[in-house]
Amino acid sequence: MDMLRQFCLTFSTVLVLAACNSSDPTEPTDDNSAPVVINSIADNTYYVDELFEYDANLASDVFSDADGDQLSFSVDISPATSEILIIDGIVTGEVSEAKTFAVTVVATDPDGLSTSDTFDLIFELNFAPTLDNANSNQEYYVGNDFSYDLTLGGTAFTEGNGDTLSYEVVLVPASSEISILNGVLSGIVSEEQIYTASITATDETGLAAVDSIELSFITNEAPVLEVPNGDQTYYTGSTFSYDMTLDGTAFSEANNDSLSYDVTLTPASSEILIVNGMLSGSVSNEQVYTATITAIDETGLTATDSIELKFVENIAPILVNGNEDRTYYTGSNFTYDVTLGGTAFTEVNGAVLSYSVELLPVSSDITIINGLLSGSVSQPSVYTVTVTAADETALTATDTFELSFVANIPPMVTNNNSNQEYYVGNAFSYDATI
Repeated sequence: MDMLRQFCLTFSTVLVLAACNSSDPTEPTDDNSAPVVINSIADNTYYVDELFEYDANLASDVFSDADGDQLSFSVDISPATSEILIIDGIVTGEVSEAKTFAVTVVATDPDGLSTSDTFDLIFELNFAPTLDNANSNQEYYVGNDFSYDLTLGGTAFTEGNGDTLSYEVVLVPASSEISILNGVLSGIVSEEQIYTASITATDETGLAAVDSIELSFITNEAPVLEVPNGDQTYYTGSTFSYDMTLDGTAFSEANNDSLSYDVTLTPASSEILIVNGMLSGSVSNEQVYTATITAIDETGLTATDSIELKFVENIAPILVNGNEDRTYYTGSNFTYDVTLGGTAFTEVNGAVLSYSVELLPVSSDITIINGLLSGSVSQPSVYTVTVTAADETALTATDTFELSFVANIPPMVTNNNSNQEYYVGNAFSYDATI
């Protein structure tokens, strides 16, 4: 049968793409195979308010026809929208809100057999990059290598649409000593200077975010000994502990570097433990050590301090000036220092002595403060006074004496003097005490 095979495609929301062609009139045969999908169309994502274009004519890579027939294509979009146009097989437009459309591409052979593939046309909001982890100001030493990544390993900025970010860094003032590559600053700066470094993160559509820091280069100052340690003396056999850093105040660091400490002991001793500038332990024999502490900053600059660490035998206080027995009158105010002005006892090790006084029998008439006895006793009595001098390790020495209070009896005339007579001009002598 002679007939003209013509495929004329019309559009409403459906576009039929075809080339109108003529061929020899033949009837469809039962051997004709329908087209098949060989490469599914991937979903396509575009930004809201961005002009987009999808060419359905490229669908020939999606479908295959076993008979080698030339295929025609039609496109259907759901839901329908006036913001998307279909012109000559090209889907284009600008969508004003975030939305997803189902796009169906139908492939038809000349005998009308067809197949289809559907994919999503996704429109999402375009988000600008966001500064999530702001860089902090950085400080480096003049003459030292430095390197700083303004992207913070890619974590400084985020991109809500998953776009790849590109980075641009501007340095003010410019410097030939500082290299900039992919957001990383590096180099050696030869003199003190403060730079402003600004990094701009830009997404694939040109939206951007910015972060800025100060980059300071300063002279590296060595640590300084501010508070020297004094020589220390401890007793053999006693546990001791001494902090040569003076709780971190011994040394200062002008650049605010963290300091580390190294302590050496001469001669070395297995009885003394050294940890972070702290000496501790218990030394069994008398010995004098030299302890040297070195404070080290982050760049290896140092300062030192040395002391003598003495370990001596602990000797108890010694009574060198014993108190004599004391007598006072009843009814009269008295005061007496049982320490004899601190000279009654001596302490060979130089320790400070503390004093305690025991009075027997106890008397409310007598006050005892810091080894000083005072008061006024109303009745004749005798007290035993015991003075104890104790050093800082509780070793002691004692002294005991008697404190007597007696009645004050006025003198009595036992032999009266008689009247005496002498010659004028003559020497005389008379003992009135008889």
